[in-house]
Formats: sequence, structure tokens, C-alpha cells
Amino acid sequence: MTSVWNLGTGFFAWVPDPAFDREEYDRIIDPVLVNILDFAGAAGAEYVLFDRDSPVCADLPSFDW
Repeated sequence: MTSVWNLGTGFFAWVPDPAFDREEYDRIIDPVLVNILDFAGAAGAEYVLFDRDSPVCADLPSFDW
């Protein structure tokens, strides 16, 4: 499963390896997060930092909370 760490001002998430068994992953993980992690994985990233003070990536959805 996806590993996520709370950093206080955001979250740090592991990007699954492409060979990872995705059946349960795709069933449990929110599709928006799956899209973000897939986007990051395609760019060669192993982790994603979600931080409230970081710039927004125009290629991905953003939300005001």
C-alpha cells in the first residue's frame, strides 16, 4: 500500500513501483491520489511531497481546503 507520512505542513508519500500489484491499491486509494502518484512515477519520482506552501503543478488538480 501507499506509505504516507504527516509532516505537519503537508504529507510525504511513496510512489509505488510500476511492478506493484495494483488490484487492492486501485480499490482502496482515492483516484485523485492515484493520478498524482502515477504522474510522479512517470516523471521518475520515488516520493511526492504535498506541502501547503509549495507551488501548484498546473498538470494536476488542486483543491482549496
